[in-house]
Amino acid sequence: SIALESWAFSNERFCENPSTIDCDDSKWDKITIPHSWNNIDGQTGPTYLRTIQWYRVKFDFNNEELESQIILNFESVMSIANIYVNGAHVGEHRGGFSKFRFNITKFASKTTTIAVSVDNRYTQDVAPIDADFTFYGGIFRDVGYFIVPKNVPSISLFDFGSEGVQFRQLNALSKEKLSIGEFEANIKLANSAELDKTATILIEVFSGIDIVKSIESSVIVPLKSSNFAVNILFDLQNPQLWNGRHDPFLYTAKIKILHERYITDSLNVKFGVRSFHVDVNTGFYLNGKPYDLHGVNAHQDWQDLGWTATAEYTRKNFELMNELNITVLRCSHYQHSSYTHQLADEFGIVVWAEIPNINFIYVNPKLYSNTQQQLIELIRQGYNHPSIMFWGIANETIQGDPLELIKILNNLAHSEDPHRLTTMAANNDASEPINKITDLIAFNRYEGWYYEKYSMLGPRLDGYHTENPKQSIALSEYGGGSGINIHSETPKAMDHSEEFAAILHENYWPQIANRPYLWLKTIWVLADFASASRTEGETSGRNDKGLVTYDRVHKKDAFFYYKAQWRPNEPMIYIASRRFVRRAANITVKVYATAVSNIELIVNGEHLGVLPLSDTKVHIWDITLSKGENTVFVRAEENSQISDTVVWIHE
Repeated sequence: SIALESWAFSNERFCENPSTIDCDDSKWDKITIPHSWNNIDGQTGPTYLRTIQWYRVKFDFNNEELESQIILNFESVMSIANIYVNGAHVGEHRGGFSKFRFNITKFASKTTTIAVSVDNRYTQDVAPIDADFTFYGGIFRDVGYFIVPKNVPSISLFDFGSEGVQFRQLNALSKEKLSIGEFEANIKLANSAELDKTATILIEVFSGIDIVKSIESSVIVPLKSSNFAVNILFDLQNPQLWNGRHDPFLYTAKIKILHERYITDSLNVKFGVRSFHVDVNTGFYLNGKPYDLHGVNAHQDWQDLGWTATAEYTRKNFELMNELNITVLRCSHYQHSSYTHQLADEFGIVVWAEIPNINFIYVNPKLYSNTQQQLIELIRQGYNHPSIMFWGIANETIQGDPLELIKILNNLAHSEDPHRLTTMAANNDASEPINKITDLIAFNRYEGWYYEKYSMLGPRLDGYHTENPKQSIALSEYGGGSGINIHSETPKAMDHSEEFAAILHENYWPQIANRPYLWLKTIWVLADFASASRTEGETSGRNDKGLVTYDRVHKKDAFFYYKAQWRPNEPMIYIASRRFVRRAANITVKVYATAVSNIELIVNGEHLGVLPLSDTKVHIWDITLSKGENTVFVRAEENSQISDTVVWIHE
């Protein structure tokens, strides 16, 4: 990779020609990639800097590299990037979330200057136009390069940023548990030579250390080709299945390209075998069996880092999701990193992956083209991940004129990948024509928070289901905001107290869990995130509907409510409102508990009663506090090691 710590960042201090070798960037900020100029102002609101900034780096290539092809690789730049090498413009990429590459061979020298202009200004030509989150400008994922030998066949690096290899599972949408995995390996080959070249493709599929399938095929790769497609059919008999949280098994395919008996390129790809489908009345099925999809939406930003959160932070998100025992992740509202998809494969978490087609849709040929480009990038870059089962093509696109574009995107997704299902998230009525286009539909509902009463969520969903009996529906967003420092003895909607958010979820989940026709239900949202225009709760510039805080340090009460629901066999006792320290005299003690027989409450050493484990996992006592400090201790009657303690003060 290119050294990530040696970049110069303009920070609005521009030289006359920042794209050229001669630009004096000595007074620019010295920064490390990944980087964003909005990591602070983007999270505090109400406005943040949306502009063009420049990044520059000097990098040395050795002679062997200069005699080869040099392919510059960007994991993501938000949102319009123009790349210059030694002063020459080598290309532009429009879209802030996907990988892209440029061949810089003819521009590179022993010491090479790379300059990147980055533009996160408002535009109606690039999706997203507008959204309820901050558009963090910058190079927020890694930068590197590939070295590819000249004049011999290789795997293409110019298939919309993809690996150049797709393992297409032809029977993925079967309703049965598979005894055979049927595949088509689609391999894109490149040949920079002035002559046609012969290539032998060798594919070895490994289960652990054992080769379970070996395929060899020879082709002639045309001269000057960059994406010559080769399709190879194969099957895996009695495969070990990728089976979600139960057994997320992955095969490894080792692909080698040989020319005149020499290996000219190679690639390792992990993939899985699974079947899945959705029934309109009974929901989602994985490998022929009902499989409950419950989980979260997640944004990729992190407090003080914006979108520059690196792999260690992504893994922390998955550790939190694993603690909750979620089965599905909606990667909202844009393409997340390939490492996110890799971890979902490994943890066995089903993924809804989507493009940033949000809110406003204008009849604009440039916008139409850009959303299609981003959808192709999403699908081709994510194709080999067995966790991805749904391609999301829109979220709440009820403003402007979205119908034609949704139809175009749905057809494009099916053309790119007929072996997965399309979906979108809506916040309008189920009967609207736009909600009849994708294979599946889901709804973002906030009864009891923005509108109506929380008891109306279930009836609302039933109405959608009854009125549209042939349409599979899901609940893609639900929840309410809370701050860990906002508390109330009399919580109410929109007060952002931790208490009201917990009440919302305690009332939402029983309604949701009792409706098997919902093919998916995902909470909004795993962690608080930046939305610069918001002024609510305890922190401006933030959407606080997370189950955990923006820095992932504090797990809110609702987190433990869902842990109780989704890990019912693991012993746990948790006292809610633990941060609500200064209390009235007459209060309610609420406890979430699982996998114990009886729960005992002791206040200031006095035994105040025992409750049997409730099916709801929620247990309530009404008590009166004494003046001063009160120690509240709750334990499992049969095992005092399973316990929790808080100290509350009544003044």
